[in-house]
Amino acid sequence: MMKGDDAGHTYQLGVKNENLVSYYDGEVDVTIPDLICVIDENTGEPVTNPHYEIGQSLAVIILPAPDAFLTPKGLATFGPAYVGVDAPYRPASLQNRHNK
Repeated sequence: MMKGDDAGHTYQLGVKNENLVSYYDGEVDVTIPDLICVIDENTGEPVTNPHYEIGQSLAVIILPAPDAFLTPKGLATFGPAYVGVDAPYRPASLQNRHNK
């Protein structure tokens, strides 16, 4: 369940071996190469994909990719298309969601 200003909205992760893309209300919010991390809100411990539980209180933290990954060559190698995500790179930024 989303909290605060995000209450009533949905946030989903597209996952293979790692979190590749996140969706806010069904629209792409953030993509790789930025790191989409999940932590348990109660323990502060990271939660890997096979270790989450339904009803668990989680927080999603986005860490920006290193600059080298954001060059045309870096995005070709580590960007969304590399793993079959049909969306352009969306950087870690609150303005993705709030300025649409």
